[in-house]
Amino acid sequence: MYCIVDATNSIYAIVNATNAIYGIVNVNIVIYGIPNVTNAIYHISNATKLMNVIWGLVDVINVTYFIYEIVEAINVTYGIVYTINFINGIAYVIYFTYKFFYSINVIYGINNGKNGLSS
Repeated sequence: MYCIVDATNSIYAIVNATNAIYGIVNVNIVIYGIPNVTNAIYHISNATKLMNVIWGLVDVINVTYFIYEIVEAINVTYGIVYTINFINGIAYVIYFTYKFFYSINVIYGINNGKNGLSS
């Protein structure tokens, strides 16, 4: 009878030893898992930083494009001003040409003994 009890105790001892070994392995797995979780958090942090950098670049591109649009609007405004100035220039040339020929006409009329206007 004592033999059966000893054998049973031996089996329990082996089971307990096995469980202890599994427990040590499990503790090691948990300990190894902590750096993996830390690495995962670190990688998520880096990915978040990268996304922030990407969004920052997008913001820079948007601001640059906005500045470009303002410059384009200024250029269009200058273009309108230049067009108006060009039209004014043509008007002045036409007016000057008219005055020039009018003056010649008046001089021609005076030289022909008329009252200054040729008829």
